[in-house]
Parts: sequence; C-alpha cells; structure tokens
Amino acid sequence: MMILGGTLWLSDSVTRRTMGRFAAWMQANGAVLREHFGVELFRGSLNIYVPDPPLLQMDLDAGKPTPSIVISHSDLTAMAPGLGDAQAWKCELRGEKLPVAV
Repeated sequence: MMILGGTLWLSDSVTRRTMGRFAAWMQANGAVLREHFGVELFRGSLNIYVPDPPLLQMDLDAGKPTPSIVISHSDLTAMAPGLGDAQAWKCELRGEKLPVAV
C-alpha cells in the first residue's frame, strides 16, 4: 500500500470554473462510470496537493501502483484524442477533522 501526505484544496472562484466542464463530462459518461464504480459518482472534484513523491503523476501514469479501475478510452465520450485509458485507485482519506477514514 502506498501512503501519501497532502493538503486538501477547497474550491475557490478560480478553480470552481473547471468543475463545470468536469461535471458535464461526468454526466455524459454517467452510465459507464456507474458500471465500473458500482455507485453514482459526485459531479465535482477533490483536489489534494501531494508534494512527495515529486514524480507521483509519472508513476501513476506508468501504472505504479496498479490502478484499481481502468476504463478504456474508447468507452468514454468527450475524451481528448491524446489521452489514454481512465484510471482510478482506491484510497482512504484521513485528517484531523475526519474522525474515521473515508
């Protein structure tokens, strides 16, 4: 199991604008996402700044650790041509204000 520490970024007037496009993408792909995740997903985003390891994005793109869920690029709509398959990893969120991991 990989353990990461980070800072939760809450939405503000600048970042909130990107949520609209992401929410539209989530709605367009709702059936495929429900099929893979087994639940209705929240149409927003959770942003956590993880400073260490510095190459985390490259490691995740390389499949380290192995993704829990992979959705084929061809199964999703409104995906940019240069993007690969969608990937997701199971995780637990813990923090001072969370009495139990979520």
